[in-house]
Amino acid sequence: MGGILLGHVGTPPDAIVLLPQDGVRAAADFLAQIDVPRLIESNREELTWQNAGSLPGWVIEGIIRGAENLKRFYGLAAAAGQVVVKRIYME
Repeated sequence: MGGILLGHVGTPPDAIVLLPQDGVRAAADFLAQIDVPRLIESNREELTWQNAGSLPGWVIEGIIRGAENLKRFYGLAAAAGQVVVKRIYME
């Protein structure tokens, strides 16, 4: 999970976590190295199963767009020396 647990909210209780500057940098570095299209291709069977047996192009594009936005977010936060507070959903 990483970070400092600040507390819980909701039902089931989701964790609220503060990721300090070094954790944000580590997350940005990790995310920057992920080749999302290759990751999708190597996990296509599992992703198809999770998406009710279908993996249309718009779903793949959405996954790629979301991952690129996450990379950008953590990269900008790391470059600015920011911390990140995140909610981890505990379904």
